[in-house]
Formats: sequence, structure tokens, C-alpha cells
Amino acid sequence: MKNKTKNPEANSETTHNTSSKLHELINHYFFGKEFLNILSPESLIYCLLDPRFKNLPFVEEKSIRAAHQLLIEKHSTLHEKPLEENEINEQHQKVLNLYGISIEPRGTARTTLDAYFREPPLDPMESPFDWWKTKKITYPALAKLAQKYLARPSTSVPCERLWSEAGLIVNDLRSSLDPDSVSMLTFIEHNARELEKIGKPFIWLSETQ
Repeated sequence: MKNKTKNPEANSETTHNTSSKLHELINHYFFGKEFLNILSPESLIYCLLDPRFKNLPFVEEKSIRAAHQLLIEKHSTLHEKPLEENEINEQHQKVLNLYGISIEPRGTARTTLDAYFREPPLDPMESPFDWWKTKKITYPALAKLAQKYLARPSTSVPCERLWSEAGLIVNDLRSSLDPDSVSMLTFIEHNARELEKIGKPFIWLSETQ
């Protein structure tokens, strides 16, 4: 979008002005100093951990190298720690090898990341979470990073909706509700509406007794 609005092929002055203004706002909100730069290594690490977009085809080489270096640093911290015994042990590894399931290389963090990036990109329509479920044994340390970063919501909209729902529950007549009650009532209100969307009734405890 940034590149498209930089030099717009406008047929009218109004269209040209609109595109120029849009380009200005994109630079301000997504690349300005007072906002998080979406091409910064801290932002691109989310894409690197997403098997659909890990090759970053839309990013310049300089930014890609910086993001790779940051991922190497974060992954090294986890990779150097020995795996817990209940996660994988020597016997477990032998059994997995019999079935042709590879285990994360115990070499350097860079070696492991190279193996990850050699994996073919996931189809954009597929779920990255399902992919990591099948690869968490192969790349356990990297899977922990993916779980940490990819679980974060991309926008604050869900949070804002919950605040709105809580605001409707805690009104003037309910101002003495304790935090636990507010949390439970908000949970019920939100999930009852979500169940309605998929045609499932909300079952109260009293109905099951």
C-alpha cells in the first residue's frame, strides 16, 4: 500500500490528492518514530515465525538481515538450554527416529534456523498454528518462540470489545460487584454471544442438574 500510494497513477487531481494524503498517513502511523515501525526487526519477527510468510518477500534485504539476527539471538537463548526430561528423552528420540520423525538438530541455533527456513513455505490459506503443532518436536525451542509471538492478537479490537461488554455489566446499579464476579459475568456474556453465532445454545449449570 505504501508503494502504491507513493507515485499514484491518478486520473484526476482529487484522486492524486487522496493518494498523497493516504501515503502521508501510512508513513506517519506505520513508519513514524512515535509509532512501531512495521519493518523493524521487532515487528518482522512475527512474520519470520509464521511459516506462510517467513521468506519476507515484501521486505528489503537489509531489514530481512536485521530481523534474522534478532531471531537468532532470541532463539539462541532457548536453544542453549537443555530440554526438560519430560519433553524429550533419549528413548523417545529413538522411537521417533524409527518412524522417520526428525528431532531438532543439537548444533548451533543458526543451524536449526537454517533447517527451518529450508522448509517449504506454508500455503497462505493454511493455519500456522496447525503447522507448528506438527513441527514442535522438530524445532522445540523455535516452537516456543512461535507460541509466544503468534498468540498475540494483531489488533486491540477484541480487548476493546471486552471493555465495552464489561462497561455494560458494571453499571450504576452494579457498582459494588467484586472483580471475580465481573470477570465471570463478562466471560458468560461474551461467550454466550459467540455460541449464538455458531448455533450452539449456552447451557446453564442449573439446566444440567
